[in-house]
Amino acid sequence: MGRYDPAVRAWARADRKVAAAVAQVDRRRVRALTGFFEEGGFTPAEARTRARLFYTFLLGEPQVRAPAREPGELKRMVDILAAA
Repeated sequence: MGRYDPAVRAWARADRKVAAAVAQVDRRRVRALTGFFEEGGFTPAEARTRARLFYTFLLGEPQVRAPAREPGELKRMVDILAAA
C-alpha cells in the first residue's frame, strides 16, 4: 500500500470515478494475492478468502499502530495467514 492510499480512499468516498478506480486497483491487488496463495497450495476458494483477509489487514493495519507491534509480530501474522 502506498503512502497516498488513505487519501485516495477518502477522495473515493466523494467521487464516483475515483471510487471506480480504487475498486479496480483493489480487484487487481486481491487477484495477485490470490495467485500467491494458490501457488502456496491453497484451493481457489481458500486462496481468495486468504487474499481478501490479508488485503484487508494490509489496508487497516497502518491505521491501528497502537499498541506498537512487537519485533517479529508482522511476520507471525503473515505466517498465520499462510498456514494450511
